[in-house]
Amino acid sequence: MTAWRSNLPSGKAALRRADRAGVQAAITIPFNQVRERLSGSKGYTSGDFSQGVDGSASLLAKTDPEQIVGGHIARFGMQAMKAGLPPYPLFWEIGHRNVFMTPPGDRGDKNKWTFVRVPIFVPAMHENAERMADAYRATFARVLSGAAPPPTDPDPTREVA
Repeated sequence: MTAWRSNLPSGKAALRRADRAGVQAAITIPFNQVRERLSGSKGYTSGDFSQGVDGSASLLAKTDPEQIVGGHIARFGMQAMKAGLPPYPLFWEIGHRNVFMTPPGDRGDKNKWTFVRVPIFVPAMHENAERMADAYRATFARVLSGAAPPPTDPDPTREVA
């Protein structure tokens, strides 16, 4: 007679793999949208003076999903300060008072400086919330069922012809 052996450890490991893959698939969607919005002349700019903060897309980075209590988490953002650059993208994202966009006669008064903000990250998260949830669900189910290994496709919700 063989001894009973629990499948609980392998079940937990499978859930962790599926969750990690789902989080990776979900975070890739807004990451790609932010990268596209920051590339070329579409980056952080009011459009009044310049073509934007050059190289912003190259400063974009994301982490691999890391395990936390209750699941996994992944982050993405700018690494301007790690690259030794001033945090100009942060100023555009959260907003700043821009002296150069203020009429010349008002530049001496800091209270009259024009407030400028070009949010890119938060809108990308909001616009893609449903797609992220769908990507997570689809990837989680595929990996958990064993039908597919964790995805390498940057957008697992994309229709394949």
